[in-house]
Amino acid sequence: MIQTLGEIPKPVHVKGIEPIPPYYTPLGIDGKPAKFLKAKSKTKSNCDHCDLCVKVCLMGSINSEDPSKIDGICIKCQACVKNVQNKKNILMIRHFYHMLKC
Repeated sequence: MIQTLGEIPKPVHVKGIEPIPPYYTPLGIDGKPAKFLKAKSKTKSNCDHCDLCVKVCLMGSINSEDPSKIDGICIKCQACVKNVQNKKNILMIRHFYHMLKC
């Protein structure tokens, strides 16, 4: 059975640092805040345009016509890098397997 509140409860005080400090900001080698959100993955020259990175991008930010272009926001999840690397590892294993069979 679902019950509803008859009145709004009083606020709860939680111990902590007052005032709340800013979020952690990593520093660059020059000691200034690093603008890592502007960093984007780069496509290597040996890209075979398989579009795997486009398909796995959680934000849908990789351009399907030109994977070297990031059209949207990159959240640095590295899904593109991890999945493409796994594909290349699988292809390399298959290549060596075929070489051993001969």
